[in-house]
Amino acid sequence: MRTDRDEILAFIGLFILMGVVYKPRIHVYWSTDAIYQTDIFSNVMSRDRYMLLLRFLHFENNQSVDVSDPNRDKLWKIRELTDLVRRQCKLIYTSARDLCVDESLLLFKRRLGFKQFIKSKRARFGIKVFELCSKSGMSE
Repeated sequence: MRTDRDEILAFIGLFILMGVVYKPRIHVYWSTDAIYQTDIFSNVMSRDRYMLLLRFLHFENNQSVDVSDPNRDKLWKIRELTDLVRRQCKLIYTSARDLCVDESLLLFKRRLGFKQFIKSKRARFGIKVFELCSKSGMSE
């Protein structure tokens, strides 16, 4: 089966929705158990197809960067995507008068070159992010 634009958009939509609807494991999003069931996931795409796309999704040619260079961009594989998201957010978001910058730690236990350890946080290992907060809420 070939992948097309609509399927990639559906995949990205489910990926974003997973950030809003928390479940302990990826396969649970497709569970038929009444406690965990969220129909939208199975209605949009099968679990096996989602996992296949997740496994093979690639944004960059692996030969284009010297991985032995310690000064390389650690996000080089997704840099074009992150730059696109950042540009689109700048077009949409208009800052308020009163702003505050806050830091947060996203729990992440796997291997990662820029993972942080902060002893005072409840989730001590993770990815440090900065959040721009206003009266109306937060925009990361």
